[in-house]
Amino acid sequence: MEGKLIMNEIAGMVLACMGTLTPVDIHLEIWSSHEYLSECHVASTERGFDYPDQQCFCIDVRDIVKGDNK
Repeated sequence: MEGKLIMNEIAGMVLACMGTLTPVDIHLEIWSSHEYLSECHVASTERGFDYPDQQCFCIDVRDIVKGDNK
């Protein structure tokens, strides 16, 4: 239930950054939540100034949130 509540608080886009990568797992850290893709891209650019070697992605989670409500 707790995971569902967290997902429902997230807006349409999240900025997820690479945490660890192993042969069997990829761990992403959700850094921030944004209503619009353009806001997420700005946050990704700003984060890149402080962490130039970290890979971050803007991910649309609206379908994930809707999927939880079925």
